[in-house]
Amino acid sequence: MFSLVAKPFKFSYLYSKCKALKSQTNDKDFFEILIDSNNYGDIYTYLQEKKYGNFIKEPTYESIHEGLNKYFVHLYKNITKQLSQKERILFELFFFGKETLLNDKQNIIHDKTIKTFNKLDIQFTKSLKKSLEHLNIENQKDLSKIFGSYFDYMNLYTIFRLRVFYNAQTHEILPFLFPYGLRFKLKDMSMLLPLSSLNEFNSVLEPIYKIGFDDLSSFRRVLYNDHYRVLNSVWKGFPFKISIIFSLLRMKEIEIKNIKSIIEGVKYSQSKQDIKRMILGVNM
Repeated sequence: MFSLVAKPFKFSYLYSKCKALKSQTNDKDFFEILIDSNNYGDIYTYLQEKKYGNFIKEPTYESIHEGLNKYFVHLYKNITKQLSQKERILFELFFFGKETLLNDKQNIIHDKTIKTFNKLDIQFTKSLKKSLEHLNIENQKDLSKIFGSYFDYMNLYTIFRLRVFYNAQTHEILPFLFPYGLRFKLKDMSMLLPLSSLNEFNSVLEPIYKIGFDDLSSFRRVLYNDHYRVLNSVWKGFPFKISIIFSLLRMKEIEIKNIKSIIEGVKYSQSKQDIKRMILGVNM
């Protein structure tokens, strides 16, 4: 009897906690104030009023970066501690495995072993898919959509950048693509590989995403907004599912990425308009 009662209670508590955090995440007004900052001191002072404040010790570029990372690790541990070991595997794979994958790739760049990139990507995506097997169908569907929309962004951004800016050929691009997607499977990417200009990409993708783009920044925003839409979609329906916890952590990860973009903008004295264009997943 205890287990039957405890599990719904556990997830209803986590759902309430996630819902409260979600309401404070990637808020337009929050970013408007940060973008208006003139220096690290302004950013530091404002973040001290938020949950990040306890983790940021000094008004410096390094301290703010470090504090943001520490906050995410703290949130991650706090919000996943009630999950089972099997449930946590997919969380660890996605939220920390991405960084490991990137580091592994950086370590082999100098060896020019590009085929190894593809091997690492295949291993990573296989591990993610396998981590879903023990979950119920609803969670599997939700998380597969989230993973797929994330890899759509990664793959489309890679193709766009390599084709438009470097005129790379198909055989040069394929090793950098993940074998995973929501709207675009690898076989669907074939229609994009011959494209070579911004206008050509826009003409193909606008009917799919229902919105156009006119430069690299707006292209990234279109893809990220779609990813954020998928994150929001899993909050519908019965609340006792771990996909909601995953969605919240991913939203927080994006928020931290956006804060870091603002810090970068301040560091390099970019205009407020240019900084605003770097914010992803938020309708600015």
